[in-house]
Amino acid sequence: MFVEGQYRDTQPAEDFFELRMDGPKITEVSNNYYKLAVQINALVQSRMNDTNTHRIHVDVGIVAKIFTGINLYKYGTGDDDTQEHFGCLRLLQSTQTRDGTEINHFGQIDPKVRLMQATVEGHFSCELSD
Repeated sequence: MFVEGQYRDTQPAEDFFELRMDGPKITEVSNNYYKLAVQINALVQSRMNDTNTHRIHVDVGIVAKIFTGINLYKYGTGDDDTQEHFGCLRLLQSTQTRDGTEINHFGQIDPKVRLMQATVEGHFSCELSD
C-alpha cells in the first residue's frame, strides 16, 4: 500500500494499491456541530501473468474488505498531538442514495504493459462537535 504523493518503487511489486482521499467537506449543521464528508479511493494495480488471470479481482476484493469504519485520532507535530481518539468515519451505505463501496475495473490500460487497473471507492461521514 502507498499513500498518494508518497515515493514508491513499484518495479518489484506484482500487486499494490495507492490510497487517496478527497475532502473533508465540512458543513456546520448548527452551532459547534459539524458534519464531515470524505471520499476514500484506492487505485489497485496487478501485473498480469499466465497462471492467475483473475489476480486483479482477488486484489480488489482484499482492498474492498478494508472499507469499513475509520477511527480518527489527534496526531500532529505540537501540543495538539495527544493521540486521543475523537471520532469515527462511517461508510455510507444506502440503496436509495446509491452509496456504498464502488468498484470500477479499467482493465489493461496500455497494450504494451501487462498491468491491470481498478479502483475501489467509499464515501464516509462523521459528526463532530466542540
